[in-house]
Amino acid sequence: MFTRSDLLDAIVEIAAALAADGGVGCASANATAPAFPRSPRNVPPGPIKPVAPPADIRLVAALKPRRVFMSDWELRRLRKPGAKFIRVPAGAIISPLARDWLDYEGIEVIFD
Repeated sequence: MFTRSDLLDAIVEIAAALAADGGVGCASANATAPAFPRSPRNVPPGPIKPVAPPADIRLVAALKPRRVFMSDWELRRLRKPGAKFIRVPAGAIISPLARDWLDYEGIEVIFD
């Protein structure tokens, strides 16, 4: 059976072999850059600055219409007592369970 300690031994052996051969992630003796530049130990102290996506991506996201998912719970809350129709946003996605409930109650959906 391959136990946890066997797994750790195998990982250490592979890492040692890679380090001896100058393998992946190992810095050479004359290298000035750190071996793992994204390691938490090599990150300079200070706040992390958020990186904004390119302007063209934000423009596409702004132009793309949003579709709302409507469950039966949300439609029940929108329904006024005795009403035979419910107004939902244009392009809304109505769940199959909600459609069954609407059919059972005889309620019409109006997409605004």
